[in-house]
Amino acid sequence: MNIKSIFYGVALLVLAGCSSTGPGTAVNLSGLVVQSGDALAANGRVLNLQDASLTEDGETANLAVAAGMEIAGEGSDDNGGLRMRRVDVRWRARGTVDAVDVTNSTLDVVGLRGKVGPGSILVQVNPDGSRSPLTLSQIEPGDYVKMAGVPQADDSVLVTRLERKTEDNPGRVELRLKQRNLDTTAKTFTYGLRTYTVKYSGAQVEGTLSEGVWVRVRATKSGNILSASRVRTARAEDGNKPNGQEVELKGLVEDLDTISKTFSLGGFSINYSRAEVKGALANGVLVEVEGSVSGSGQIEARKVEVEDENKIGQGEVEGTVSDFNATAQTLRIAGVPISTKPTTKYEINSNEVSSSVFWASDRNGSRAKAKGQTQAGTLVADKLEIK
Repeated sequence: MNIKSIFYGVALLVLAGCSSTGPGTAVNLSGLVVQSGDALAANGRVLNLQDASLTEDGETANLAVAAGMEIAGEGSDDNGGLRMRRVDVRWRARGTVDAVDVTNSTLDVVGLRGKVGPGSILVQVNPDGSRSPLTLSQIEPGDYVKMAGVPQADDSVLVTRLERKTEDNPGRVELRLKQRNLDTTAKTFTYGLRTYTVKYSGAQVEGTLSEGVWVRVRATKSGNILSASRVRTARAEDGNKPNGQEVELKGLVEDLDTISKTFSLGGFSINYSRAEVKGALANGVLVEVEGSVSGSGQIEARKVEVEDENKIGQGEVEGTVSDFNATAQTLRIAGVPISTKPTTKYEINSNEVSSSVFWASDRNGSRAKAKGQTQAGTLVADKLEIK
């Protein structure tokens, strides 16, 4: 069983009820959508969305799933891919733009700073539903936008996708973030840049609020006050994971303790005392964790790998190898065409190997994972791994 997710600050795919996947296996998915070849994928799994019902932050919506979006949903294993039945598109922020800084490549959306990088996808949603490219310099304060991305240690967001559109109710706000400066007497908290105050005295609150927890907020904006109608903690929305559940998490390290060999990752406690660690751990670095849930709810890590934050949103696909061509050094994974380059890194069962070793044996039928950039419908692999 292989699991990956974005759980408020991380990524998580839960495969229910068995120790290995096969056609029809039930799947609960949360993750970042990426373009892998001509296909859309999340957590390395190619998505079949043909029969999926779509919602946006839990409400019925007319939209199309696209690269850079964060999604959660249910489906079933489809020969290594995922045939989705239900998909909920989730945004980090929905609201009006406060400020734009083109020089520093940032914009502030209802008090939450978004950092725009080379991999950020910015689009204009036109009245007819079509989408056209957008640049940061074209966005102005007061524009209504939807922002998806990866939370950062300074409470900002590394933008993976941003959509600008006309909104009938520009005072409506949706946020997914860490709350700060919680005052349980006044029933208020702040977040992000601390330029807005959330008042939740009249809100439906689900889960237990405490300083620094991840929450989803639905509110109405008036000046710098957000009057919340609903506040849900991450645990209340996505629930607890069962003992023994295999997980693969991706997110930023927090509360690193090198003595007890633990850290936090998007609300999870990670014990890495028995893990193979690749790279230098530090607070704020991006890591991928493989492990399982212990009886106490802690994640017992087998592998912790520090990743390049600049490659968030790169193409990733996992599945069965076909069309293995050692001469051309190409193959397909879950039907997605994969090519390589002189700098491609290779691994077999977590051990790094040379290009010649990798291509010396027929890998057709093996389980593999590739990460890289999509060019003309092909995923050009930075890393190619046999599981």
